[in-house]
Amino acid sequence: MNVDYPIYGLITKILDDSPNNLWVELNYHMKVKINLLEDQQEKLDIILQRVYEVGIFILQFTKKYEDLPENKYLLEAECSCIIFGKQEEKQYH
Repeated sequence: MNVDYPIYGLITKILDDSPNNLWVELNYHMKVKINLLEDQQEKLDIILQRVYEVGIFILQFTKKYEDLPENKYLLEAECSCIIFGKQEEKQYH
């Protein structure tokens, strides 16, 4: 499964945000480890601020569950890159 796949979606839940071990729920059914190097607190902060914003996630799938496991995730993957869209100013009408 060493192929990179671009997945369009959003982070729907933070599972673990401890240093160098960021696990998120993606699109309600994937458990994804986001690979960050040491001392990348700025990138971690950006990711945590943009939960529920649409992006493209470059994933390598590491595990596929045949049956729906107790933890409800169908797939497990590692993320090497996230591309978020440009943030626009909020306008109120």
